[in-house]
Amino acid sequence: MPGLGQVYNGRLGRGCLVFGGTAIGLLLLIIPGLCVWGFGVWDGYRMARDMNLGNLPYATTPKGKMAAFVVVPLLIVFLIVSQPPVKPIAPPDFTNALTVPYDDLFRYNEEYVNQTVLFRGKIEQISKNPFAEDEYVFRVSTKESQYFSYADDVIWVNYKGPRYLEGDVIEVCGVVRGLKEYTAIFWNSVTVPEVDAAKVAIIRKSGNS
Repeated sequence: MPGLGQVYNGRLGRGCLVFGGTAIGLLLLIIPGLCVWGFGVWDGYRMARDMNLGNLPYATTPKGKMAAFVVVPLLIVFLIVSQPPVKPIAPPDFTNALTVPYDDLFRYNEEYVNQTVLFRGKIEQISKNPFAEDEYVFRVSTKESQYFSYADDVIWVNYKGPRYLEGDVIEVCGVVRGLKEYTAIFWNSVTVPEVDAAKVAIIRKSGNS
């Protein structure tokens, strides 16, 4: 075990350094970890030899601390290995996507959380995530109007992918996440349904009739 020779020779701190250096080296690039481990073996042997020859003062580590040095890392490894595997998130079922009236999606939102829905609307506003590439938030009006194409009945859409423009009419297939509250331009609080877009298709580009 990396560092155990140092601990046996009474150098607990030195043993912890060898163990930590070996673990980090193995996790990062493997070869550096093996080099530190090899150094630890040689260093432990050298210290034991020098103590036997009287060149170093004799020292030892209490058995309890030595046992803890061995048991604690093994316990950590056991806890990590024994964790159940993370179940992959199932992709949205596009074939069974629901077409839900806006009033139902808003009024009975909790009934549709984690359900896949399909809707069309016009992008009224786009906000880009400054810390991530190709991540946007759309505010999409979904109420079809005779004069303005789409207006009102806004849905908050989290989207990652190619850029769209304000005014584009899109079709969104995504998963309902709940209700989203945000502050509008006049500092009033607005609550709308929130959807994570899994698939977006353009129906009509901005500026086209």
